Amino acid sequence: MNVVATPGPAPLGRVRSDRSIARRRVGPDFAAVDAARVWARADSFQADFCNAYTLLLTEEHEFVRVVRHALPETQDPDLRQQLKGWLAQEASHGVQHTRALLVLDRQGLRHRRLLRVLHFVDFGIFARLLGRRLMLRIVAGLEHFNTMLGEMILRHPECLEGADERMALLLRWHFAEEIEHRAVIHDVATAHGMGYVSRVLTGAVAFAFYAFNLFLITWVFAIQRGGLFRLSTHRGALRFLFVDERFVSYLLAYARDYLRPRFHPLDRPIDHVAEPILASIDSRT
Repeated sequence: MNVVATPGPAPLGRVRSDRSIARRRVGPDFAAVDAARVWARADSFQADFCNAYTLLLTEEHEFVRVVRHALPETQDPDLRQQLKGWLAQEASHGVQHTRALLVLDRQGLRHRRLLRVLHFVDFGIFARLLGRRLMLRIVAGLEHFNTMLGEMILRHPECLEGADERMALLLRWHFAEEIEHRAVIHDVATAHGMGYVSRVLTGAVAFAFYAFNLFLITWVFAIQRGGLFRLSTHRGALRFLFVDERFVSYLLAYARDYLRPRFHPLDRPIDHVAEPILASIDSRT
């Protein structure tokens, strides 16, 4: 499968879609999750990665807070409507990932102190130093990173086969909506003055920030499980990075996209990956 984007002739600074970004009320019953078999490969690197992502996404409210400040100054009516939809979707993601911490607790993962430390460093120091304008551009880069993860996981449905249906729904729903609203913050940041140089620089910071936090938590969980010195853990990491999910291939492709002067998130035609999941959710609500 080719993971390289097909560039499109995108005028800069224009809202590229009038799509409706709607909040979906998804609330899995996490109390019913079988803690002994949360993910398909419960002892693998991938299981720790999924748990790390679940933990990291409890911080969505911080990004919602950053972006909400841009709403009063966003003049384009279509973009304002999309931004309101983005805020609603991301707030829902944060709520459900926070509820899912119950599952991490039942797996015996010690995560609360780790999350407090990361929160202090990332938002108590880092975000305050950058300020709102740069943080909005950082969020645009983070959205591109999340879209990458969404495409990677949803194009490889086998990675969630056998997972508890509630946890699988949490990730599939989240990633599908990341793909659905992938252009919103890019368009907002562009409307608020983001140019090529600032996009590339803040995008590099966003990718490094997110990847560091995600893999740090992943390896902390691997240590807690006693998997640090297991050959299977490192074999699973290599397969995740280069063979099965091909994280590195996707990362390079998405980074290359972000370096294009006329980049726009909708140039990558991946809506079809998310649409069946969203249609299934919509049909039940």
